[in-house]
Amino acid sequence: MATPKRKVLFIEWATQGRDFEIDFPLMYFFEKYLDWEVHYCCVFDLWSIIRLKPDIVIMSNTMGGSINVKIAKLISKSGFFFVSHTSEGYFRENAISQMVWGHNTDQQVLVDMQTVWSNNAYQLAIKKFPNLSSVLRVSGSLGHDKYQIISSFVSIPQNKPYKKRILIAGYTFNAHRIEAARFNSIFGDKKRRQILDQGEKVSQLLSKLVREHPDIQFIIKGHPGDRGKLPLEAKEVKDLPNVIIIHQDYSIVDCITNSDLIMCFRSSIQLEAWLLGKPSIALCETQNLLSDSALTQGSYCTDSLEALDVTLTQLKENQPISEFEILSSQRDALISKMTGYSDGLNHIRFMSYLRPYIEGQLPQKKGRWKVTKVQKIVAFLRHIRMVYFPWTSKTSTTSHFHQNFSLKKLNHKKTIWYPDFDLFYETNKKNIDQLYRSYSTKVENLSSE
Repeated sequence: MATPKRKVLFIEWATQGRDFEIDFPLMYFFEKYLDWEVHYCCVFDLWSIIRLKPDIVIMSNTMGGSINVKIAKLISKSGFFFVSHTSEGYFRENAISQMVWGHNTDQQVLVDMQTVWSNNAYQLAIKKFPNLSSVLRVSGSLGHDKYQIISSFVSIPQNKPYKKRILIAGYTFNAHRIEAARFNSIFGDKKRRQILDQGEKVSQLLSKLVREHPDIQFIIKGHPGDRGKLPLEAKEVKDLPNVIIIHQDYSIVDCITNSDLIMCFRSSIQLEAWLLGKPSIALCETQNLLSDSALTQGSYCTDSLEALDVTLTQLKENQPISEFEILSSQRDALISKMTGYSDGLNHIRFMSYLRPYIEGQLPQKKGRWKVTKVQKIVAFLRHIRMVYFPWTSKTSTTSHFHQNFSLKKLNHKKTIWYPDFDLFYETNKKNIDQLYRSYSTKVENLSSE
């Protein structure tokens, strides 16, 4: 009789987007390299989660939302071996508490291990919170491995040929307005209002640019934190023929590769753009709104219509964007400082830390879900309603699940991206084998015991 495969469980909000793309290389490694059984569950679907008995549980982050913290506390209490990465990994000293703990307001350590993007991030975190030295490790940014591995991108349709295409990466302006209390706790009321004012300015600016450049297609992708609401950036231009508003089904990788220039108020997409060789513009000149966003040091920062007209003319004439090019050394330094490594092997570094546990060199945890009978019944009923009768519920949870979580789409993404991973692993087999065996040198603290 064949030995049952070991199981790894990933728990996330969606089967698309940033956190999914952090998990994807790890899923491939577990499934193809280790021959494990891989499960992927929605953070809102407790019933699907507690039906499984995984050997390892992974979340891309445990503090990005109140539901993340709630599920992370359940996993920790239930005694599973539990590890995570970091979604927003460019830590800043003036915001280190928010970046380390987020919605985990009681600052409870919930994981056996968490990796961060860089040594700089690690040092900032343990300087403020020395107790985290036992669980934090440096792996590099997992979410950026894809830029060295994936070559199969989805084409975004055009209703006619355009000279150039510009991606407008949306900011969480809607969330700043709706969740004022939360963002006040992060930025303060004055700065939050300034951000909203800048959002209106950006909206008016784009309204003029889009109309003045009908030979450019503007691709607008909303921020996932705005939960599907119309991006403020699209408010004045949504009905124009040279504007396309992108559904969340499209990966940010697809959006960037289909574009010639990326514009945003402030966004981590700037870093993604640089890794794909695309220029970026931050649509703001107000320094106190940019001071806590290090990425703007590598972008051309302007909200001047005249300056942007010049830039778009350069773009259409296939000229380098001069104000962006002069910042190349700053970008190189930022990429190195923030992502740690840019060789596509950060997920191997992450797995290297897990190897002693996987190979039985550390005590094995036998988790058991700590949920009551009533909680199980409620979870089951919610699962049935969410999956089979979604029209009977108007909750944002049900809406999010149906819009953003689909195992069918996950498997389709595998058919597109796994061949690229196959080729990458074949080409780099020696390096992958060696890195997995040797990168982790301090494994004695992996166990939470």
